[in-house]
Amino acid sequence: MKRVALTLIAALAAALPAQRPSAAPEKDIVITGGWMFSSAGNDRVRNPGLLVRAGKLLRVGGDISIASADAERIQLADSETVIPGLFDLHAHYAMELFGAGRKDETAAYPALFLANGVTSTFPAGEMDPDVMRALRIRIENGEQPGPRLLNSGPYFGTARPSWNRQITRQQIDSEVDYWVERGAKGFKASRATGNTSVAGLDVLTNRPAKLRAGFGRSAKYAAGQS
Repeated sequence: MKRVALTLIAALAAALPAQRPSAAPEKDIVITGGWMFSSAGNDRVRNPGLLVRAGKLLRVGGDISIASADAERIQLADSETVIPGLFDLHAHYAMELFGAGRKDETAAYPALFLANGVTSTFPAGEMDPDVMRALRIRIENGEQPGPRLLNSGPYFGTARPSWNRQITRQQIDSEVDYWVERGAKGFKASRATGNTSVAGLDVLTNRPAKLRAGFGRSAKYAAGQS
């Protein structure tokens, strides 16, 4: 892999302004040499030259001589490849150590995602939504390096600690609204049974259009699959 992931962080992850404090103006970054995989096709191509300005890709090929005189220049070896930032749509941050139960890991995981080329994540269920919301805000404010984080709110089902199996449609409705107001972009129903699957799933799947994408796969979880 060599510098593939590092190149990604230096260039394409810069497209996420929340990852960097807004202190001094950023220098242009020019990346030449090596290869590029754009995901538009199945094969990589020779890198036509990339110009990053103010955290955004300004040129992919074309005239990159417009870069500022003090631009940072990265010359790739012939064995190195630039790739787009990856989007992990099922990026569980939760882990379990020493039998203490699953906890959202927010210290090391964000940097590990970046180091592996992942620049956007959807956790698909959060053990502690308040902790994960705080992480998103730190990343957005440039206080902690990490990928763009699209919060997924709490689990709806027995995957949530202390899940109430008698939860009502109205309670689910209220929870969804609560977390949407706090920035949740979708939710995950996992091992939902009883009142949840009968009276609650339609609440989840019939939320405003901006949330429907987050429930595209919820039905199979409500049916009892993990």
